[in-house]
Amino acid sequence: MDIRTNKIKVEVKTVLGETKINLTDFMNLRKGNIIKLNRGCENTVSLKVGNVTIANGELCENNQSFGVEIKEKL
Repeated sequence: MDIRTNKIKVEVKTVLGETKINLTDFMNLRKGNIIKLNRGCENTVSLKVGNVTIANGELCENNQSFGVEIKEKL
């Protein structure tokens, strides 16, 4: 069976950070609220396929869109 990997698409997610908040606070979120994450602005972001981290990188701007510059492939 000949599989052409360039035809297979996978969903890649960028994870900026994580936090936990109680349900009441979650339900009361409004436009303009800020949710504090467990990472600072200077930290790298994680790239995930499914639940597996495949790389770490830094946020960047590319042609007026956000992107991720790969710094470490895992």
